[in-house]
Amino acid sequence: CSAVGVLPLSLQYGFPVIEKFLKGARSIDEHFHSAPFENNIPVLSGLLSIWNVSFLGYPARAILPYTQALEKLAPHIQQ
Repeated sequence: CSAVGVLPLSLQYGFPVIEKFLKGARSIDEHFHSAPFENNIPVLSGLLSIWNVSFLGYPARAILPYTQALEKLAPHIQQ
């Protein structure tokens, strides 16, 4: 993550929230590097995305915030 992306999010949601977010990102990075492919969540997610686009014809992906505090996350990602 760069300061360009983290600073606005920190100002919006607070530094403790962003620290938890970054710890979660670090955790999934470690999982990606250490888990075998058949149990690797990012790999399986990528393969499902390819399947959905290539074989089922679903070209779209939804980002659904699960809490009011994340209501501005989807527009932030879309920019």
